[in-house]
Amino acid sequence: VRGLRFKFGHARYRHTEIEPDGAIGTTFTNRGHDARFELLHGDAKPLTGALGLQSSRSDFAAVGDEAFLPPSRTDTTALFAFEELAAGPVSWQFGGRVERTKLAATGHSARRDDEFSGSAGGVWKLSRDYALAFSVTHTGRAPNAQELYADGAHAGTQSFELGDASLRAERSLSAELSLRRRTGFVTGAVTAFTNRFNGYIFEQPTGLVAVEHKGAWEFLPPDDDEVAEHGGGLPVYRYIQRDARFWGLEVETVWHLHDRPDWQLDLRLTADLTRARESGRDLPRIPAARTGVGLFWSTTAWSAGVESQFYSAQKRVAANETPSDRYALVSAHLSRTAEFGRLRTEVFLRGTNLANAEARPHPSFVKDLAPLAGRGV
Repeated sequence: VRGLRFKFGHARYRHTEIEPDGAIGTTFTNRGHDARFELLHGDAKPLTGALGLQSSRSDFAAVGDEAFLPPSRTDTTALFAFEELAAGPVSWQFGGRVERTKLAATGHSARRDDEFSGSAGGVWKLSRDYALAFSVTHTGRAPNAQELYADGAHAGTQSFELGDASLRAERSLSAELSLRRRTGFVTGAVTAFTNRFNGYIFEQPTGLVAVEHKGAWEFLPPDDDEVAEHGGGLPVYRYIQRDARFWGLEVETVWHLHDRPDWQLDLRLTADLTRARESGRDLPRIPAARTGVGLFWSTTAWSAGVESQFYSAQKRVAANETPSDRYALVSAHLSRTAEFGRLRTEVFLRGTNLANAEARPHPSFVKDLAPLAGRGV
């Protein structure tokens, strides 16, 4: 045994939503804790690792007109282990986690889910500059209270959400392969991944809108006359479960144009792409392909940089989902650090979305209502 590590956090959260006339509409509260204990073992090769225990609790309640979830308490307890075995040029890595989730919600039967997650992989040092990393992971995740019991208007996403109490645990099997370079003029990594889900849980747009009429909600087609009479409605989303597959590619490279102890100049190029489908259909709210380029300069006291992120249009959409246009976000920063005895101070100037682009991220529920913020300094 080479060490023990313990963390404990406790949080109390509360917010109240105020109606236009000043009345209290809905009050949301959440109290909970998270505790984690780890026993670290092995201070030399070939075997090092950690054994641990984690416990968490969340007491959630919503009271008021927009309480789309019943009060609930979620308790989670997990045992986990991570081990690394060095064998010549290959470092083998193994992990496992057993997790029990108990969920009790008002008006519903209590449920318990026991899930196992495990992973195996390795890092193979091909040479002084290159390494090949590979891993296979199985995960299990119990559905949360919102996925199970949502039933009502959710003001935060401007939608009407419907849960499904019959949802089972979500399980997946993933594989990842990465080629890395850590030294030289160009460093970075190229990573390919694939993930097969058994029972992937997601919110499916139904194509209907919810309209409140005489204290009750009606689900109607968007072109119904009653929808127009009420000035529109909330799109209806239903949590469903399907077998699905994700796959994609990530690239990150750093070109060290000038690399000295007193100052550095780096050019960073990035790209990532994700595809996700179920039964031959595209899944909703999947991010569009993205590329990025940035130039970063730093010395012992100064640093500066400018970066652009280019988001492609997302036309691979699910049924009843709108596509998203392409956009670019430009940001820049300049900072100065100074030390006064033991006090270290940083003064910075930072700008975001400098081109004032109209950016509507495809994963956002409210992209058709509200874009990202414009130019900011």
